[in-house]
Amino acid sequence: MKLSLLPLVAVFLAISAHAAAAGDMSFRLATTGRPCADCRWIAADGEITDQSPIRLAKFLKGKTATEGLAVRFNSTGGDLAASIALGRLIRERGLRTAVSKTEYLPISRKDRTTARFTKGACASACTYAYLGGVERIIDENSRLGVHQFYAEATRGRGSIAVAQSAINDLGIYMADMGVSGNLILAAAATAPVNMHWLTREELETYHAVTDVRAPQEADWNFAQAEGGLYLVSRQLQKNGSITEYRVTCPTARPGAAARSGGVIHLVASSQIKSAPAGRAADVGKSVHGAKLHPSGRRGEIDLGDVQVSQDRLNVAGDLDRSAFQRMLGERGGELYIDLDVSAEVASYVGGATHRFPLKNLGEAMPVLYRNCA
Repeated sequence: MKLSLLPLVAVFLAISAHAAAAGDMSFRLATTGRPCADCRWIAADGEITDQSPIRLAKFLKGKTATEGLAVRFNSTGGDLAASIALGRLIRERGLRTAVSKTEYLPISRKDRTTARFTKGACASACTYAYLGGVERIIDENSRLGVHQFYAEATRGRGSIAVAQSAINDLGIYMADMGVSGNLILAAAATAPVNMHWLTREELETYHAVTDVRAPQEADWNFAQAEGGLYLVSRQLQKNGSITEYRVTCPTARPGAAARSGGVIHLVASSQIKSAPAGRAADVGKSVHGAKLHPSGRRGEIDLGDVQVSQDRLNVAGDLDRSAFQRMLGERGGELYIDLDVSAEVASYVGGATHRFPLKNLGEAMPVLYRNCA
């Protein structure tokens, strides 16, 4: 994206974002006390200062149980450079991010972790720290806000040079985090005394959230290739990437030998999106396998063929017709494809778990079977 530099320089003459005097940011472990995926988190409250990345690094040191937790921000902002450093540390540690206020509910005098999260806000420089999450969500009624940075710096060539450097650092950071640079323009359009609270549409357009609200489950349609008829469905994933699913006869694959009618071939091809420059080629090496399974995990099927082609991750495997048909026939069942992959790499392809579309597949499969005979 090409940015008009001079108007932005005027905006970024101050490299410190507005923040209310709420005290330096603290990091505390919080839990609802229940055994669920989002029942433990790291509460991040207060103003972001140059000490915030150091405090978080110290907090995480030796705490292996914090891997994959969400850092829940509630902050009016702070120092821009520190926010970027904080975001990079969060991405490096594979942490998720969210926006909410943490309220502690001690059940005894010694209890310092039992809590709940309620609506909160992450504004100004806090937004850029939040963007470091490998997965990013905004809880209901919570808000993410941006505006112009304002300076207490002196005017002149020196301040302009500092502003230019800040714009450059911020642009590189946002590209590395997989966020649209247009978010900078949204901030530049709002005066420092005001705050622009991002709408849900803007959050998704700028890729500030990864929990994109997908449309209804896609239909399966027939398509024709040189090798014969096949079924195809395309599904929007939570990071905005598209996964294309194909079910084919084994002989429909280029160069494949003819096989018995008892096997079908499944391919799931996902866009590699939001990966830092130069990292897309490493995604295939980081995927250690994939499985297709029902919601109850009975009868897993390995999809062991993993390849990266240009900007797509492809996982594939041959499925026994009878086993696949049993999966489709389970009443009220759902199918999923699980990738054996790190949280960071999963964020590039829409997550480690993809819901396999089933709409009208049961009706379409008999037609495909007849063509596989």
